[in-house]
Amino acid sequence: MKDIEIIEKAITICKSHDKCVYCELYEACFYGSKVSIASVRELVPRLSGFIKPELSIKIKYLKNIEPIKQIEQGDWIDLRTGEDINIKGNTFTMIPLGVAIELPAGYEALLLPRSSTFKKYSIIQTNSIGVIDESYCGNNDEWKMPVYAVADIHSKEHAYSAV
Repeated sequence: MKDIEIIEKAITICKSHDKCVYCELYEACFYGSKVSIASVRELVPRLSGFIKPELSIKIKYLKNIEPIKQIEQGDWIDLRTGEDINIKGNTFTMIPLGVAIELPAGYEALLLPRSSTFKKYSIIQTNSIGVIDESYCGNNDEWKMPVYAVADIHSKEHAYSAV
């Protein structure tokens, strides 16, 4: 991130708060008070550790599914099956989620069942928490949910959460 981008981001953050974390930490505000260029140059290296660049996540839809949306509160998204699911009771399978997602370098996703998944669908995620790292990012690296069905399943409505 260039100095000017960091400064612009800091100004935007300061505009949106009465007193932001940067102002409190460094006793200088980029908006609403005078800050010398010298003090800005001194603050830039310290601010760059707090200001994160926007992340780019590429999603390839492999099946005709509803576009992924972030839930209203929090950083989670819901993933759903991209096809009808038919699983015999007392068997294991990998449920395809219809997407291949390229995560930014250094990031990973957690794949978890919704709290109501077992109650509604009688399936259990076999690895408790699925971890998908940045290396699983090919065009056809479809995300899947490993499940064990305790009863026969005939549905398309299962939802899983990822962050």
